[in-house]
Amino acid sequence: MDNKYIPWILLAIMFCIVALFGFYIFTTIPNSPIHISFGAPPTQPGQQLPSQPGNTPNSQPQPVLPTNTPPPTWTPAPTWTPAPTYTLQPTYTPIPTQIQEAMFTTNQPAFCRTGPSELIWPEPQEGLNKDQTVKIVGKSSPEWGLWWYIEKASGSRCWVYSELGSTSGNVAGVPVKTAPATPTPAPTAAYIYVNLTNNQGVDICHVWLKLHSGTNWIDLLSGGILPPGGTLTFYTSPGKYDIEIYDCGGVMIDSGNGVKIDSAHANWWTP
Repeated sequence: MDNKYIPWILLAIMFCIVALFGFYIFTTIPNSPIHISFGAPPTQPGQQLPSQPGNTPNSQPQPVLPTNTPPPTWTPAPTWTPAPTYTLQPTYTPIPTQIQEAMFTTNQPAFCRTGPSELIWPEPQEGLNKDQTVKIVGKSSPEWGLWWYIEKASGSRCWVYSELGSTSGNVAGVPVKTAPATPTPAPTAAYIYVNLTNNQGVDICHVWLKLHSGTNWIDLLSGGILPPGGTLTFYTSPGKYDIEIYDCGGVMIDSGNGVKIDSAHANWWTP
């Protein structure tokens, strides 16, 4: 026999043996189902396993998926704002009212005298120019009329008649200044007292007087009133004077030019 056929013969013999063994097993072992359990107690023949809820034959358990919970919405933290710094308010202090100084401005050239009278102090101390402004530091007492005691820029002080200019500032606060002592008349009677009596039936409001050779008129009443029967007394030196007398309505009652005043004619009266 050829050796190349030996393997095929052996393979056929083995196939026959396997087929016969399988036929034997199939015909000798009883035909009963095989039960395989994993840890569960064996059941008796005819006993059925209790059914589990949701379990049906030939069904597979469904996996339980977790509920999808969305992540919380992110809320940004509030921006930190620093508290404002408290600043104390300054205490209100009222500003005091500024009181303006009393001033006098001339409306014409004027003499400034040692005392508040042209008749008693006829010689001027110094002069003031027109539109010159000076400080008022005092005023005369009522018996002299209204004269201002002024102070010039140089520091010198003298008296000027109020009607020779205008005032500004706090005139009401000007104190009364005492007039200097009246000069003592010389033995020759350089000064005399003059009495003017009102014989009219009306009030007299102005008695203007000036030296006949001069130009400066003064009002002897200086805003006062001389009633009917009243007497005005003033002090002057002997000489020639011009005089004009007016009632309170501005009507001239009497006038005279070059009237001589001396010790023999010290008493006047209106006609």
